[in-house]
Amino acid sequence: MTYDQYSAQVAEKLSKAYNNKNRPEAERIFSEADAALRQSGATRDALANFWSNVHQRFSSSRLLIEKQENSALHALMKLINDSLEARQALK
Repeated sequence: MTYDQYSAQVAEKLSKAYNNKNRPEAERIFSEADAALRQSGATRDALANFWSNVHQRFSSSRLLIEKQENSALHALMKLINDSLEARQALK
């Protein structure tokens, strides 16, 4: 599986976790992807590009919209975005 294919898969899983309001699942997805990427020996640039692709795909997917401030869904979106941004900053 290529990094591009894997980034699409990770983004899809994150979207599902978000839409199901499943924070533990989102955290597990990040942990598993980090471990798989570490095991693959990806370079820092490859990692940053991978997470950038995940972020773009996740952001463009069909996501629930929560209008209530400080909801669990807002907190989950913040967790996912913060995690993606931190991983993209690896360059």
